[in-house]
Amino acid sequence: MRIAVLHNHPIHYKHLLFTALASRGIEVDVIFAARSSNLRTASLQPAGDTYRSHFLSDGSFEALPQGRTALRAVLAFERLNPDIVIIGGYSYLPTWSVLAWANLRRKPTVLWFESNLFDHPRCRAKELMKQLFVSGCDVAHVYGQSNRDYLECLGMKPSTILEKRATVDSAIFMRRRALFHAGFRRFIFVGRFSAEKNLPRLLEAFRTVRNSSMAELVLVGYGPDEQLLRDKVRDLGLDEAVVFTGPKTQEEVCQSLAEADCLLLPSLSETWGLVVNEALCVGIPVIVSSRCGCAKDLATAKTGWVVDAENVAELVQAMATVCSASLQHLEAMGEAGVKQAVEYSPDACAKRIARNLEDLLNRYRARKGLLYGHA
Repeated sequence: MRIAVLHNHPIHYKHLLFTALASRGIEVDVIFAARSSNLRTASLQPAGDTYRSHFLSDGSFEALPQGRTALRAVLAFERLNPDIVIIGGYSYLPTWSVLAWANLRRKPTVLWFESNLFDHPRCRAKELMKQLFVSGCDVAHVYGQSNRDYLECLGMKPSTILEKRATVDSAIFMRRRALFHAGFRRFIFVGRFSAEKNLPRLLEAFRTVRNSSMAELVLVGYGPDEQLLRDKVRDLGLDEAVVFTGPKTQEEVCQSLAEADCLLLPSLSETWGLVVNEALCVGIPVIVSSRCGCAKDLATAKTGWVVDAENVAELVQAMATVCSASLQHLEAMGEAGVKQAVEYSPDACAKRIARNLEDLLNRYRARKGLLYGHA
């Protein structure tokens, strides 16, 4: 089986997935619309020994020449002539041109869908366009329940949606296990310091928790709101309790997570929240907002808490529960998280996808045989 994937630009965790798919005997061609993104600091040059990479445009995805790239995408798929077409998203012109090509060539088409209904304010005209796009795809692969819910709103049948799950570098994050603190609690946030991460509310909640519990907060990352956050930490009198570490490598993030007692992700908007997967890998509980795509799937009663992103009191209550919990209870939650995280490894995800692709291709071939009178 040969598949061709249209993807926006190289991303490390997708590289892991492509590699895992290729290791299952699938011929994988990945057509990247651009070589980089202005929103990501780490560049990735995918290795060519497991899957083949093709680039339609140099430079960043944000500066993509839409029309020219859409034409190049069609020519690339025509040349590759895959058995199955996989399209990552629908927000740029090349995805539409490849969908049109696949429908014209009667190729089975898979949509990789990662959006949620609560990501952004919705416009009726755009929603109608999305419904049109979705109607041209045979099946969809999603991270989890929130993506499924949105796809169903756009008109896709539940039976055609597979939860492939989100992947992280399990080989790195499964190396360490958390060692919980007996005398205090260390909370950690890992991510971009920007408005959608809701960090000012997090600081307000943390100040309340500090009034009655021994706790510290570690902020890993950087972003446009860093100075604003530093000023707020000073104004709240939290200088001795909040640590800014700056950005870290994945190995360093793994160590920081293992040295914490609970991950915080109070985002106002979060497509998924891969850092939650990473935290579960090392075995710490998580507190996430209901606007994180992963909330319904990963933050269960056994592994963490889900809070209203705009309700500081709910965040305070969840953090206070962590502070008062016994070490045995936190360890049990961590063990449950590790068991859940195993199901989100690149290999596990690739296995689910490969099985679905094989079934899709067999159905297409059977339909084609009936159409042309073959046995």
